[in-house]
Amino acid sequence: MIAITSISPNHINAGIQQKAIDSWVKLGMDVYSINSKKECEILEPIYTGVKFLQTVRTMEKTYGRPHVNISAIIDACKEMQGDEFCIINSDIELTESVSLANVSKEILNNLVIANRINHNGDYKGNTYLAGFDVFFIHRRFLDLFPQSMHAMGMTFVDYFIPYTATQNGVQVVIIEQPFAYHLNHAAQYSKDMWLKSGRFFLWENMLYQFNDTTEVGKMSNFVYNYIYNSSVKKKI
Repeated sequence: MIAITSISPNHINAGIQQKAIDSWVKLGMDVYSINSKKECEILEPIYTGVKFLQTVRTMEKTYGRPHVNISAIIDACKEMQGDEFCIINSDIELTESVSLANVSKEILNNLVIANRINHNGDYKGNTYLAGFDVFFIHRRFLDLFPQSMHAMGMTFVDYFIPYTATQNGVQVVIIEQPFAYHLNHAAQYSKDMWLKSGRFFLWENMLYQFNDTTEVGKMSNFVYNYIYNSSVKKKI
């Protein structure tokens, strides 16, 4: 299993990304991070257990920061050896409550995703029910995902993956047991960034029943409910 992410050199919780990476390695995953050339030069000496891949496909002109385009992530998976991938946000710790062997069986026919548990350092908290942070994908499904304007670390990218899968007839399975943990921190995106991402989602999926200025929030609720209600919830 290959874990693929985009580590941030400016994360508000400086040490949490290493803890997250350590948890993936403990589960037996190889870890890759895709970043801009400048970020790779900063990060490589710090995260010695991570394989870094450089890309020029960032959304810096859109967001003012070099968030890596999600299509660059998916295309990188296509070029790697191996069939099983975990696309994951860089600050998400995983526990051993889920068997990767069982995940490997599930993703032969399904997309497996997970909500996170938000906590304040004690690993006790509430499930975040407005999005997803972990995506287990088999190679056979990678070609389903069109080129997109979405980016790692930004809003709506977590809808892009399961919504696209569902629209292409792939069953989405949501991991039922607590598995993914996220240390609370202030949002690292602005309302303007959120609105831009929402518009990309609306335009790319032709959800024109929603106004792209005044109804992005309404569209977001619709899409999450669609994903959630179309999914199977399962302990893995």
